[in-house]
Amino acid sequence: MLRRLFVGTWLLGPACVLPAGGATGVELTWTAREANEVDGPEARRARTCEGAGLSRVAVRVVDTADAARDRVFAYGCEAGNMSPADRAIEAPEIFLDLRAGNYALTASGRAADDEPRAFAVAIAELEKHVVTAVDLELARPTQPLDLELTGACGDLVAALRYADPAADLFLADADDPPAVYRDGLASDRGLRLGGQSQACAGLEGAHRVADVDPGRYRLDLVIDGRTCSRPVTVEDSPVKLTLDLENPACDG
Repeated sequence: MLRRLFVGTWLLGPACVLPAGGATGVELTWTAREANEVDGPEARRARTCEGAGLSRVAVRVVDTADAARDRVFAYGCEAGNMSPADRAIEAPEIFLDLRAGNYALTASGRAADDEPRAFAVAIAELEKHVVTAVDLELARPTQPLDLELTGACGDLVAALRYADPAADLFLADADDPPAVYRDGLASDRGLRLGGQSQACAGLEGAHRVADVDPGRYRLDLVIDGRTCSRPVTVEDSPVKLTLDLENPACDG
């Protein structure tokens, strides 16, 4: 695959000349990784830019020894968010041409409307004639999902699933997406959202599901054998859904 190389050069004089021994600088990538750890740290999946809701990334680079050396580089999100498969066989597209020293990097992942959504920080320690790889983990704050359950039922299966895993996640196998968002996801009152069957008794009322990663989901329900599906979009504020377990108003 032919890849473009984005070179950011920091000119401090009339010209920039690469030293004979090789370049000095940073090969830059970023990862839009989920934050919810209910199934363990290894369950934090890497998202595509679409799945993370990011359009571009601005990276501020500051020389820690000279705060006046301060510059912002901006890129499309896809330029640095390489898939795990591509990372194994291809060089990063972004190279920052810097002199030896220590640099503070602050990244801001932004949506299409230029609102900042995700952030990352790192310190790069650069040696002369050495190219250093830096991967910034863009962290988007999680949000609570509030559910209000009304009505009565006998048995309930609730599963929070990705609405479009092929578009939103870097999948090792496109034909084998995750069955649910998290197996162990549950509310503060014991409503399980990982596809497990449970009795409805005692579930009526308000529930809060903490730390849901922003993104597009669907809430699939099986209520006494009846199927139901509700779209759920988590952005940057709490989301509230009311579910009538006797007369669910949803598709399915």
